[in-house]
Amino acid sequence: MPKKRFPLGFGKAPSLEISWEGGWFRVINNIVVKYDGVVVGLFQSRFELEKGQEIQLPDGGLLNIKLVSNRFEIFYNQQSVPEITDVIWHRNFSSFLGACLFLYGIWNFVQNRVLWEAIIYCGIGLGWIACGLIAQKNYSLSTWGIILFTSLYVVIFRIVAPIQSGEFPDIVGIVFLFVMGFSGFIAIFLRYFKTAKT
Repeated sequence: MPKKRFPLGFGKAPSLEISWEGGWFRVINNIVVKYDGVVVGLFQSRFELEKGQEIQLPDGGLLNIKLVSNRFEIFYNQQSVPEITDVIWHRNFSSFLGACLFLYGIWNFVQNRVLWEAIIYCGIGLGWIACGLIAQKNYSLSTWGIILFTSLYVVIFRIVAPIQSGEFPDIVGIVFLFVMGFSGFIAIFLRYFKTAKT
């Protein structure tokens, strides 16, 4: 019986657990929602969750759960709740990448004595670390922060720097910015469309 765990607050242990019959990528029926080990919701059919359900928790919090294409959309007191594995991976990856870039900025300054490059490398690295640290508190903001700092890095070091050196900009960087821009437009459009529809 597959199960997933979710944290309901910054720095808190994953207190929400959802299990179901089916497979990891296919929710069928008998969906059980537990809070701190206590069953707070039981749904015989997936169709009940596809319509969306509201559950009052023992701590007074309000939980909204909806099943969308075999994926759980969860809101706790109107704030989106990501799966704990997504949060941990996002936090660790962002922090590791940021630390590497920060250290590279220091190493680059020691080797080349170019202060502005070192400041930008270290600044973007610290930005990535900050995004990792706030992942549990605001997963959505952290994700957009990662995209912003990555785009900033690409613009400075893969497009602007080559142009200043008389070289052609990195084609991978250009493709990355196009994909990020298009994805951002689609995400904003879908959110606006969903809000307007409701």
